[in-house]
This record gives sequence, C-alpha cells and structure tokens, in this order.
Amino acid sequence: MSKCSQISFGRSCGRGERSKRKDRPHLGRAPVLTPEMRTTLLHRLRQADRAWTCAQLAERLYQQYGVQVHIETIRQFLRRAGFVWRRTRYVPAKRPDPQEMDECLCGRASWYGGKME
Repeated sequence: MSKCSQISFGRSCGRGERSKRKDRPHLGRAPVLTPEMRTTLLHRLRQADRAWTCAQLAERLYQQYGVQVHIETIRQFLRRAGFVWRRTRYVPAKRPDPQEMDECLCGRASWYGGKME
C-alpha cells in the first residue's frame, strides 16, 4: 500500500466511511481441507483408541471424500489444532506370567545354540 493510499484510507476511516467500503474477494487458492474434512479429522482423532499417521489420515480422507490431501497439509492442520507428535511404543497389557516366560525362553534355547541359563 502506498503512502498516499494509507493517508486517504486513514482519512476515510476517521469520517466513518470504512463501513461503506466493501472487501474485495480474496484471491488465491481455496483451502484443500474443507470445514467438514477438518471436523471429520478432529472427531476421528479424539475418539480413536489408536495412533494415526498423517499418511493414514490422508488415505482415509481420500476414501471418504475422494480428495487427495498431502501429508504436510494434514500435519500443519493438526499442529494448529493443538496436536503434537509423539513416538509410539509397545507396552504389554499386563505383566507376563513367570511360568509362561520360562516356557517361552526354553523354547528359544535351541535357537541360541544351546541351553539357556
């Protein structure tokens, strides 16, 4: 915006003429993720009992809406929505039974080349 435009815009705002100005339509590319897709993603992630990758979410959006969304677009959206990336890890559901562990390890003794102590 040039200095003259800024001055004239400032004068017109001072006289209450700003409300008479109409916004021009926004130029540029429309967002790939529609509000419906965003709601679907957030709903799926909040109700899920599993971890999702961006690639899996992109595939799900393609299956549901027929739109290919880049994984970086999904990652940026999730970041803005407050989700953070965490590495998943495997954790046993319960403590293993010592007897079952002994049986499991004895079965592997031949694999290790001899008897395990």
